[in-house]
Amino acid sequence: MVKLQFRKIKIRYKRKAYEYERIVLTFPKDSNIILESLRDKKLNIKITQQENSYIISLSETLLD
Repeated sequence: MVKLQFRKIKIRYKRKAYEYERIVLTFPKDSNIILESLRDKKLNIKITQQENSYIISLSETLLD
């Protein structure tokens, strides 16, 4: 099971405060071995919805 975490981040810059939302997808510890090969790589993400489920696909970005 994975968990989505929604966080609001505030940054102060030149006497103004900016706020934006960050979404983090946390995977279980036993998937670390599988996902280790994706470390420090740029990935494309595709999210599709089918009935009551969501499918999140990750693929490596191909550089020209």
